Amino acid sequence: AAFLGFKSFRMGATYRTVLARLLDWDTVKDFGALGNEVANDFAAFEKAIAGVPSGATIYVPPGRYYMSSAAQTLLIDRDISLVGAGEGASVLIFEHSVPGTDAITIGNVDETRVGIRLEYIGIQFKNGNTRHVINTQSFTSKLTFNHLDIRTYNTSFAFRASGAAIRIGGVGTLGGLNDWLLIQHCYLALCTYGIAAVARNTINARITQNTTASITLESLFWTTGGQSQIDNNTFQYSNLGADGSRKFYTVVLDGGSPSDVNNITFGPGNSFQANGGAGLGPAVIRTCEMLV
Repeated sequence: AAFLGFKSFRMGATYRTVLARLLDWDTVKDFGALGNEVANDFAAFEKAIAGVPSGATIYVPPGRYYMSSAAQTLLIDRDISLVGAGEGASVLIFEHSVPGTDAITIGNVDETRVGIRLEYIGIQFKNGNTRHVINTQSFTSKLTFNHLDIRTYNTSFAFRASGAAIRIGGVGTLGGLNDWLLIQHCYLALCTYGIAAVARNTINARITQNTTASITLESLFWTTGGQSQIDNNTFQYSNLGADGSRKFYTVVLDGGSPSDVNNITFGPGNSFQANGGAGLGPAVIRTCEMLV
């Protein structure tokens, strides 16, 4: 491969070696993933994350990747990126046996991860044991979630994630913050929360052109940080329970003190939608788009 020539069929392409072409992308299939929705590809994803150099991009070719393990959560504890072929083409299907388990965890306590990207991937969960679909455990910088489709398996209404579709966390005793966060073009459905930014100091974030659907509590829940812009999103919630005494807000900006949430530009182009269901109507004592 180091001596054989290769030339793309694209206009203007030049020759290079087959080896150089092969080194362009690491893929999960290089590490044994099949993507046939039958074989368990969890270990292959773990090997791929551990086996590439820092800063690498791991390509997830079209396929439906069944993910189940005693370890339960897929841990991304290195500064790498997972990039698929499209939200409907490259799909990760998680099945958890233990209630309250996260599908994907980014980082560990008391560390900062830089430059991680998850793009053009569908993420589904097969039962009600899933807590957060994506949970950042470390502090993050230049974190990107782009073109993700998060929902239940086969869009089942029988169960939903008990936590958030995307939770921006970050915990530990060393301090830290989350900065330069980008969440865009994501579809977040059938979770309790859409996006929850509950870490210490989430700043310089851009949340744009996302859609939430069938979210039972807040589509956006923000508790600390600021200097961020939230625009051109479609926020939707639905109460599927029968308790009409609960309060419903689509977006909550709620810090422990007035300085905790600051300098957030909300808009333009955001829309709010209430998706009907049992419990909505006159029995609900308070419903509004935003609570600050």
